[in-house]
Amino acid sequence: MSINKFNIIIITILLFSINVYAANLSEAYSWLDEQTPKDVYSAALGALVLREVDGGKKYFDFLENQKDKEDCWPKENCKAKETALSLLVMYKEGKDIEKSLDWLNK
Repeated sequence: MSINKFNIIIITILLFSINVYAANLSEAYSWLDEQTPKDVYSAALGALVLREVDGGKKYFDFLENQKDKEDCWPKENCKAKETALSLLVMYKEGKDIEKSLDWLNK
């Protein structure tokens, strides 16, 4: 009988901690969505995270505005790391990434 009581206590603790964990994540998503992106790298990461909860439009818009005419990122100073992360965001958003892939493969 003591094993059943122990199991009930453990299950109760786990359920409570899952609810607390979910509440903390919700606050974290809200906080991140309220921030203003400042660079391509963090904007790409923010867009990837917030995309999972139907947010991050300003992160996506920031990336669109930072796209160079050669389809790489950041504008006027293209770098492979930033371009690769931005490509992942664009791919997940269903955008055409062929030109950017060509730039990355140069």
